[in-house]
Amino acid sequence: MKSRVGIINAGIGNIKSIANALKYIGYDSEIIQLSDVKNNSYSHMFLPGVGSFETGSKLLNDDWRQFIYSHINAGNFLLGICLGMQLLFNSSEESPGEGLKLINGRIKKLPDKEDTLALPRIGWRLVDFGKDYMGNLGAPSQKSKYYFVHSYGFFENEECDVNSNFIVKEIQDNIDVVASIEKENIFGVQYHPEKSSIYGLEILSNFLKLQP
Repeated sequence: MKSRVGIINAGIGNIKSIANALKYIGYDSEIIQLSDVKNNSYSHMFLPGVGSFETGSKLLNDDWRQFIYSHINAGNFLLGICLGMQLLFNSSEESPGEGLKLINGRIKKLPDKEDTLALPRIGWRLVDFGKDYMGNLGAPSQKSKYYFVHSYGFFENEECDVNSNFIVKEIQDNIDVVASIEKENIFGVQYHPEKSSIYGLEILSNFLKLQP
């Protein structure tokens, strides 16, 4: 089945850089405007995001949310990037606002260990997929570096409804923050794959190769 790829333009992400990265690896994509949501469907969809959780929550209005829920319920694939990943969860301690509640959990501020971790946290960090990894974005025991820009993130806890074999963590700063998470057809990456050279392009390619 031929993939139809869409990038949500809700006003919270750098959609052009993602479109360029997808084109580089051989995929055409469509920028999804709010006026398009009632008439189109996609096999793979991206939710990019930068900025505050509150702003993202407000911009994802009822029409956008219904569109995203219908996409997921139809068995199609969604990948949230950076703030887009955080919006997959219930809420964030950064600011008021409701997330999409597709994955159970709350986003928290990164720990500042005796002023050794500057926030926002910017740059390349090593990510370990782990030998028990069972997801689709990478491979068991894979270790690669990706580009991060964030001050908040998700920390796995007992409330999370995702098996730990589908949760990948950043290991370089020893803060146990989740770098990527996968729940059935819902995916999230805290880093920017479109800015992460060949390692990020591989993540995008693996996501787009998924079939229902």
